Amino acid sequence: MPPGKNRLEGNEDLVVDKRQKKTHEPASDNLKDPDADVVDEEADDEDGEDHNEGGMYFGDIYIPPAPAPSLTMDASGPRLVITHIENFYFKSYAGKQVLGPFHKSFTSIIGPNGSGKSNVIDSMLFVFGYRANKIRSKSVAVLIHNSENHPNVQSCSVAVHFQMIEDINENDFKEVPGSQFVVSRTAFKVIHSICNLLYCNVFSS
Repeated sequence: MPPGKNRLEGNEDLVVDKRQKKTHEPASDNLKDPDADVVDEEADDEDGEDHNEGGMYFGDIYIPPAPAPSLTMDASGPRLVITHIENFYFKSYAGKQVLGPFHKSFTSIIGPNGSGKSNVIDSMLFVFGYRANKIRSKSVAVLIHNSENHPNVQSCSVAVHFQMIEDINENDFKEVPGSQFVVSRTAFKVIHSICNLLYCNVFSS
């Protein structure tokens, strides 16, 4: 091919024919009518019209905006914390054992082997509905404390206390009035359990 020679020169019809076969659309040297594009876009806007509140309309159907995310890294405003946990004959805890108060940001459970550190997490998993086999037990009844001093305990329960707080500075915070609530669960030797969600004033009465 001579230098500067376009290899497609003289074969324009062949190229257009191949493009027609691939796209299945008639070849045209004219651009689409710009007014037609505007009409189509306006029609699409009518079907998916955006509104100030964030929702959309598709025909007569209104789709509300997505809810705000429940998890956020925003440190401003109130946030939910666990204040303390009450165990009643749960696993290695005989009688009533109160764990806490917990720090507003970080709590570390330390102790020698066999002191019941992992039972703190197990008690929370129990309250939040995990099955016994997920709490290193064969059945719910195994979670009930059993020792020489307490051989015939018929049930165990765990209560996790929550509260909303607002941070003042790195160390201080203030409680949000009326935000306290308790989630509890009780297990019996007859292999069943009861879950409760109680507000603090009801729970303490």
